[in-house]
Amino acid sequence: DDAHPSLDARTGAHAHTAEAEPQSGHQDGHSLDSNTSSASQTAETLQNNAIEPMESANQPADQSAETAHESTREPSAAAHESIPQPPATSDVTNATIPPADGTAAPDGSTDPGAACLRAGDYNGALEHFGAQLAALRETLGDSHPDTARACLRIGTTLGCMGEHGQAIAYCESALPVVEADGNEPDAALLDAYATLGAAYEQQGDYDVALGYYLRCRAARATAGLQAGDLAALDLSIAACLVEGRDPAKLAQAAELCESALTSLTAGGEESVEAARAYGVLAVARRKLGDLDAALELHEKSISIFVAALGEDHVDCAIVYEALGSTYLALSTPDRALLCFQKALPIFQQSAYGEHHVRLAMLFHSMGVACSQAGQIDEALAFFQRSLDAAGALHRDDHLSTADTYCAVGAMYAAAGDPATALQCYERGLAIQAAKSDQAVGLPSTCCAMAAAHEALGDLAQAQALYQQALAAAVAQADESTVETIRAHLVRIAPPSVS
Repeated sequence: DDAHPSLDARTGAHAHTAEAEPQSGHQDGHSLDSNTSSASQTAETLQNNAIEPMESANQPADQSAETAHESTREPSAAAHESIPQPPATSDVTNATIPPADGTAAPDGSTDPGAACLRAGDYNGALEHFGAQLAALRETLGDSHPDTARACLRIGTTLGCMGEHGQAIAYCESALPVVEADGNEPDAALLDAYATLGAAYEQQGDYDVALGYYLRCRAARATAGLQAGDLAALDLSIAACLVEGRDPAKLAQAAELCESALTSLTAGGEESVEAARAYGVLAVARRKLGDLDAALELHEKSISIFVAALGEDHVDCAIVYEALGSTYLALSTPDRALLCFQKALPIFQQSAYGEHHVRLAMLFHSMGVACSQAGQIDEALAFFQRSLDAAGALHRDDHLSTADTYCAVGAMYAAAGDPATALQCYERGLAIQAAKSDQAVGLPSTCCAMAAAHEALGDLAQAQALYQQALAAAVAQADESTVETIRAHLVRIAPPSVS
């Protein structure tokens, strides 16, 4: 049966499960609350202006990263085999095409698309950038760098609108052409890097997001920007780094946040951007084991956000979620649940909706909190909602989904049902084994499965799983876990005495 074990079964005990990896306290600069049009309006604007990405032949050179994350993207016009011709009207094809950065064109005009973008009139920006793209395709062709830059501007606009899947399609279709022209990075390219980083971050693809943010930072540093000008970008980089558990990356994230805070608080005032820095730094401190510092930083972050944005703003919900994870680490599930319950309605009423990676993670964390508190029915319901959201997002093979299966397995194991627990663990292990280089939890999953087989009397299978756990722990250089697993192996298969 390909379906996961039913989560409607009732259990009589609870297990202490690993906490979810929460999203960081960072949100990209294009706030979801600033959207000025719906998805249907966006589609209509694009269709009316015959705006489509570049041909599929102009895809990025690094196809492996793109293919690995294809399942998380929204359908886009990039899959179309042909590109519609621009409107055959003289006022479009003969139009003056000024620079997209708002500077004056040779005739003294400025770019109305850039002006609309700065003013938050995203549909207006799409119309102007679409006219630019149509004219450039008519006069220069689809593979010219200027045509590609027009495509990047449309992608950046879509990113501002929260249309992340389409933003990725437009920007990635044009990037190879712009990067290959040999010129210094311009505003269109730098904005595209930042847009792609934000889009992938919103979709939960933090490694890809990090790559684009680093490319953006390198290009901006080359352009001679000072440290203070790079603070917001450094926070984006740090926000991606804290999504994992690598101590070196967590320390790097903390260093970036502290450096950013030096410039962000230089004037004595604590801005919203400083609040984001405190939030990301808090996550890094928590994962590095400094829970008291994490609590203090989260409280500082939320106080600034509430004062500046109001307590129902999505940035406040992000901090509430992270604060709840800190309380989970402190084994205070009641406080954790209060934080998660504050975050949930804000997320649901924002542009995230029910099926978003952040909601999937939050439901998992709420399930863990309920499990710790002994609220088994509630925990199972939240874990089910997390799996449902992951399935709707095509994230069935994501490590966070494996965490949810393993958390449910732990509950069944604690309830004395090792057979059902094994079904859940096997689901989680299949995901982790496919991503063994990233799956920090693989040794613990193997150990949990070994314990379940022990409970069922299958010592040979238990021994094989402990050996698999040992190999993974050795590869991760986790000496403490290695010693624990070796003790299990000695216990179930003591050395023979001659």
